Amino acid sequence: MVLQAHTAATVNIPLQVGNVQQKVDVTAEAVLVDTESANNSVTMDSHLIEALPNNTRSPLNFVFSLAGTTEAQGGMTSRSQTFDQEFSMFGLNGGRSGDEQILIDGAPSTAVDWGGLMVSPINDSVQEQQVASNIYDAQYERSGMGVVTLITKGGTNSFHGEVYD
Repeated sequence: MVLQAHTAATVNIPLQVGNVQQKVDVTAEAVLVDTESANNSVTMDSHLIEALPNNTRSPLNFVFSLAGTTEAQGGMTSRSQTFDQEFSMFGLNGGRSGDEQILIDGAPSTAVDWGGLMVSPINDSVQEQQVASNIYDAQYERSGMGVVTLITKGGTNSFHGEVYD
């Protein structure tokens, strides 16, 4: 069972006493309708984020691949620049640009006064990206029409890394 960020899951499994030689194989398909919350979301895992081409090395660039995403007016959005503050200048499903909430590991990463992104992690450090648009739970605050959640990868005590040029 894969449990993604901001997802509630319930698994009810009735158990019966069996003999020692009995074998039980459990298989199931993914649930298509989220009945636990009001979220309407899209989740990208690390394999998808790392495999797709991205010249800015920011996973927030993939938000533009979703239907209903618009660029900010007046050149505030640029998909080819690497300025962190401009990665948050997009609108989701009719919302004002720069008015969505961007969370990194659950903490807000956008400036309260002007909506710019404070820091943008690179592709390689993101485990999962979820975009919840229009309909989302009351746990989210200060967002116009959507919430983007980035979950970063955990570290280890052993040395590892990548080089990008």
